[in-house]
Amino acid sequence: MEAKFEQEKSTLMELPILKHFDNAKGEIAINTEKFRKGEKPIFGFVTMALLAAAAYFTWTFALPIIFTTLGYVIAGVGLVLLFVMWPVIMKGLRMITRSIHKALIQYNPFGEEGFQAIAQALNRGVVLDTLYLHGQIRSLSSIPEKQP
Repeated sequence: MEAKFEQEKSTLMELPILKHFDNAKGEIAINTEKFRKGEKPIFGFVTMALLAAAAYFTWTFALPIIFTTLGYVIAGVGLVLLFVMWPVIMKGLRMITRSIHKALIQYNPFGEEGFQAIAQALNRGVVLDTLYLHGQIRSLSSIPEKQP
């Protein structure tokens, strides 16, 4: 059976259309040294024209479809990840908010504590004066002073 296969293969390889077929590599070999005079530039021109046409049609028709599809895939994966990671994202935002709040309280950028201490002292003085005037306390010296 193998002898018959080898005989058919050798008969097939003798056909003129397969004279460029490299049997050792199993592919069509293009040996530009065997071209006739004037075939090489034509071969180069036709090859460049086919490559340019393939590049143009790829750039015009294939790449927009591929990148649009790729964009949809990335958006879909991102949306799924957003839904999956939503609790983690909210926990992270809550932690960041708490740390910023603690830092602001520690730093006291607006001097709020000082304003509150002054307001409390003024309010205490007004209340004590009012109580003294209405006779509810005997003297201001009997009440210990509270320092802000």
